[in-house]
Amino acid sequence: MTYYHTKPTDIGNTVTMKNGGYYEKVHPETGCPQLQYAGGGPIGFAIADTPAISGSVSPEASLFAVLFNTKQTGEYHIYETSKEPDLDISNCGHDFGIMEEVRWENPAETPIEFTKHTSVCVPRHAIKDILYAYLGNPHNPNILWAEQIKNGLSDLIDGNEYPTQLWEQWDKEPVFQPGFIPDGPSSTTLTKDGYLKEDTPQRPQHG
Repeated sequence: MTYYHTKPTDIGNTVTMKNGGYYEKVHPETGCPQLQYAGGGPIGFAIADTPAISGSVSPEASLFAVLFNTKQTGEYHIYETSKEPDLDISNCGHDFGIMEEVRWENPAETPIEFTKHTSVCVPRHAIKDILYAYLGNPHNPNILWAEQIKNGLSDLIDGNEYPTQLWEQWDKEPVFQPGFIPDGPSSTTLTKDGYLKEDTPQRPQHG
């Protein structure tokens, strides 16, 4: 099986990755990351002690995950590997399923060989669509809308244009509510036309 990892910079056609990050801790019984709660509300995910490289089951999910973090247009580079991951949380809740996330642990000890799958240029309206998917909840996007975004990213990866009016391919137009998206101590503000005014804190994903 092939897995994917996306970078916002071109690191070559063939690359060995050995620098991991520290991501959300996976519960040993459920096999999924779990939010921690205090004072009646969520306070975020526990962070794992083991470094890992994260990736996705599909190239469009990998691209979606990185765009969620960077919130930037431009060229992105998708890499692939056949190495089986140590963790597969692609069926977990929150947005881990949307991102189809997998992880390779301790890459400094067992480096991962990747080859470039393709490069794409991401337009501004794709970023806006992802921001809209998370309106109101920084951990749980609108799943139907997020899947439509991934379909649009898949078209882009296949050499077509990302749809300018994505909801025309859906059975209804999403309800857009420009404003604040709460996410920790700071938040993202969208103008009425959806343009980003300030960034949300990044989740430690797909570094």
